[in-house]
Amino acid sequence: MSITRRTAPLLAALALLSMGALAQPASAPMGGPGPAASMPRGGMGPGRMMGPRYGNGVTPGWTMMKPDERLAHRKAMGEAKTYDECVAVRDKHREAMQARAKERGVTMPAAPRRDVCAGLPKP
Repeated sequence: MSITRRTAPLLAALALLSMGALAQPASAPMGGPGPAASMPRGGMGPGRMMGPRYGNGVTPGWTMMKPDERLAHRKAMGEAKTYDECVAVRDKHREAMQARAKERGVTMPAAPRRDVCAGLPKP
């Protein structure tokens, strides 16, 4: 496809329009619940910590896990209702990933980047 003097302004306008549409924040219709209402349990929302408790940047060993293991871990972390339950799931997962890393000759970080369970109520 060749760009001519006639099509260049049209392509530029389309590019600008599509960039503007992507940059628009999600909004709720007529004062209804906003985007936080549709967030998954581990996501951001009122009274929640800032971000999910699982994922590539949060979960140690995420790249060593198979997709079904990731789903199981995500489900377990999402179902944790208290700080202690979350810590138990996190520590069990960390032990498994440390063993897997040792088998593969990979080094895991000594400590988690942040306390992913911090936003949950302590008993």
